[in-house]
Amino acid sequence: MLYIKDFLDKIKWDKRMKPEEYTLVYIDRFTGKEIEFEYSDIIGTSGTFLQIKTIVNEREKVVDIPLHRIVKIKKSGFVVWDRTKRE
Repeated sequence: MLYIKDFLDKIKWDKRMKPEEYTLVYIDRFTGKEIEFEYSDIIGTSGTFLQIKTIVNEREKVVDIPLHRIVKIKKSGFVVWDRTKRE
């Protein structure tokens, strides 16, 4: 199985993949809940963090998500990468 960074790079650079079909799921460190966001919300990476655009209190904000908090990647609603299933 690919590491998370490798999978994200593949979505970005592989012309056969359609980034608009992908969503990512991460665990919020304060609530422990799974939160989904669209691949298209990613605006960059910084070291081991993804920077995403999100709406907080009706304002657009940039949030840093540690790569180790991403637990799933879905394509068209189906899980195609799951951190807990790595072999």
